[in-house]
Amino acid sequence: MYRPGLGCAGCAAIVSALLAAGCATSPVPRQASDPVPDQTEAVVPVATADVPDGTGQQPTPRFAGAPMFVVVDDDRDRDLELLRVFSARLGRPYRILNLAHRSAGSVSIRLAREAPVDVIALGPSALAAAGGIPGVRVVHAGVFDDVRDSPGVDALPPFDVQLDYWTHQNPDLKRVGVIGGPLMGRRMEDLAAACRARGLVLEARTVDSDQETLLAFRSMVPKIDGFVFLPDERVLSPSVIQRVVDHGRSNNVQMLVYSPVMFNLGATLYVQPDPVSVARTLVALVNRDGTAGAVREMRVRSRLSGKLILSSVDPDAFDAHAGVGY
Repeated sequence: MYRPGLGCAGCAAIVSALLAAGCATSPVPRQASDPVPDQTEAVVPVATADVPDGTGQQPTPRFAGAPMFVVVDDDRDRDLELLRVFSARLGRPYRILNLAHRSAGSVSIRLAREAPVDVIALGPSALAAAGGIPGVRVVHAGVFDDVRDSPGVDALPPFDVQLDYWTHQNPDLKRVGVIGGPLMGRRMEDLAAACRARGLVLEARTVDSDQETLLAFRSMVPKIDGFVFLPDERVLSPSVIQRVVDHGRSNNVQMLVYSPVMFNLGATLYVQPDPVSVARTLVALVNRDGTAGAVREMRVRSRLSGKLILSSVDPDAFDAHAGVGY
């Protein structure tokens, strides 16, 4: 089965945003007698925090000395922007455990042994590896499923922001389709509410397999102008994704996706939460002064105008950030 999860480009931009706002710091110095470090694990020192003008002093980290880990699904570079912003604002050191280089079981054992105060899990596999360890508080990002036992940042911008942007760019959009497995029920309910509030008609189908997804999509195509392609790995496969995108394009159905892979196959819109906003929200959650949920700022790649456009979208002023065509 296809596993878009964070494979959709949300986490590398987050990791980029948790190391970019000036926090590109060198690794912790090691003595010559120290053993060779594990090359699959990064140690990030405390980054320089913002200092009020005229004080000449650095603020004291709120949890100085408390161990902390960031677990990432793989080494996708889209997490780098998120991690740069995160590092610059966190004010405490942390270690990165990368599931591209070690098993989920070994990560779980490591976390249980070291008992960190906080763990940030970037992606569904990271959350599965870090979750359920007694005494460890896990904050997550980049997880599309409904997570109720861990605070985090939603993998999607709110549907009202997405639909407002879409209808702003295409006022002729009137009928929208969506397909998902049983565990995407909450997502589909949220989309239905956002569509009702905007006078859009929603065609929604719940399926149990990738072949049911393909059949459901083909049957709804004559009734819709646009399709919200939820990345539900339980009811998708690479061949079905390609066939859905091809069938949508051949029938002039605009497709909104959450994976750069799907967008490169020919979808119309690719939406992701703004990684800088995600990183800032993660820092606030780790420091116990933030609220879990979705960030409203988003980044969009669009073919609506007939050429490829990259935009940063402020939901309160869609025209505030001019798109860059390339």
